[in-house]
Amino acid sequence: MYQHNIMKLSLRPPEDPFKPMFDRLDTKIPLINPPSATKRIMSGAFGQTYLHIDAETKKKYAVKVIDLTKPSINAGELIKNEIENYYDISHKCPDYFCQFIGYHYDNNILTIVMDYCGMDFFEYYAHMLADNKTSLRKKFAMLKSIFTQIAEALQCLHQHGYVHFDVKPENITVQKNPNNNKIKVKLIDAGSLTKYSTNPVRVQGTLDYMAPELKHAYLPKYLQKTKKNLPSSSVTPGYVSNADLGGTDIYSYGKMVQAYYPTLFDDDFMRELTHPLPFRRPSLPEILNKLRGSSSSSSSSGGRRRRHTKKSRQP
Repeated sequence: MYQHNIMKLSLRPPEDPFKPMFDRLDTKIPLINPPSATKRIMSGAFGQTYLHIDAETKKKYAVKVIDLTKPSINAGELIKNEIENYYDISHKCPDYFCQFIGYHYDNNILTIVMDYCGMDFFEYYAHMLADNKTSLRKKFAMLKSIFTQIAEALQCLHQHGYVHFDVKPENITVQKNPNNNKIKVKLIDAGSLTKYSTNPVRVQGTLDYMAPELKHAYLPKYLQKTKKNLPSSSVTPGYVSNADLGGTDIYSYGKMVQAYYPTLFDDDFMRELTHPLPFRRPSLPEILNKLRGSSSSSSSSGGRRRRHTKKSRQP
């Protein structure tokens, strides 16, 4: 007599691995039905962002769509950054961060709806260079206003215990008020937005704007070969401690100034902004004092422009 091993088949659908992460989110964060959006306005390492225009109010929204099953995504970290941290900081710094409206999750797809805050700085800069009607003096004044507001935004961010980790032209929006022609600058992209904690933080960002201490954690083997003005090699690959974390955003800010307005500050201050050692970089209050208290040698930068290309975020 033979015995047969019969496999018991379950008809229950597999459990959603991401649902428990959403269940742990603060219930005050709005859940919404995602609006239809067809025009793609941005592509990033974590998802695609589309434009939605409300049919009745004509108000514009940015709709970010993220596939959480992508192998490059740390879903738990991304959900915390893109929803919890973003919701928190957009309410604490409403003047400097595009407002979080709500989120929707279904079948591994996360949709986040935000205010649309205008074109990114890279696009704005290109339009400004092509504008022959605006004087050079006015263009420099506009750039100074933009970099002042970026510094103010980072100061608000840091005061509430956050580091952006991915400050770059594509993550800064610029919008002109049609009534008074004043420029308004806001930060976007919370994919790397991290709150200070007692634990080491995973390094994220874009290599072209990434501070040396972050590169040291992100690319330890490469940087050990160069051995140029770097901290000790006691950093866990891919992670960095909380010491001087705010200085990483300041370094990225300095790299942007270096690329788009190199004479905004004097040469000594510019070198300090992008100093390889984080404790040598000026604080945001020092940067703002410089911006508000002195005029830059704007006219000398006309011959120092170079061609700029967009850079994609490195995972």
